[in-house]
Amino acid sequence: MHNEMIKVKDCIEGKSHAVKRGTPLKDIIRLLKEKEYSILPVVNKDNRLVGKITLEDITSVFQPQSSHINKLLETVPYLDSIPHSRLDIEFITPEMGILVVADEIMSTDYFSVSPEDSIVKAYSIMRKHSVGFLMVLNEDSVLYGVLGLFDIIYAILRQKGVVE
Repeated sequence: MHNEMIKVKDCIEGKSHAVKRGTPLKDIIRLLKEKEYSILPVVNKDNRLVGKITLEDITSVFQPQSSHINKLLETVPYLDSIPHSRLDIEFITPEMGILVVADEIMSTDYFSVSPEDSIVKAYSIMRKHSVGFLMVLNEDSVLYGVLGLFDIIYAILRQKGVVE
């Protein structure tokens, strides 16, 4: 089987976990830790993708300024100290685990492929947009899974007999 013949759906093992829009931060963090994920899709009640949560999205909750301001500050010449690396842990309270929900921290920018697309197409999209993950959506925008770069590499290595 040639790489163009390997489909995205052949690279995704098992069902991908997702969270609903109102999922509290404590549940998001627990799921990321338990499953060792670095990205979680966010879906609506019909399981249609509405966004994604990455570790960067979560850490932005604990930063004193928005990432947009930090990116703007990085363009200022001669600015030696940019506060974007400081986590503001002084204002963290136990209530944040319940009060901060997926809707508030998710990002809505993502790239997607179909389960029927080839891994060559998926890899091309990843390279073009410098991303390590793609959302896999069926024709109704219902979440099918998440495809990572490692999933593609593993599928190729499996095809070549390097791994079983």
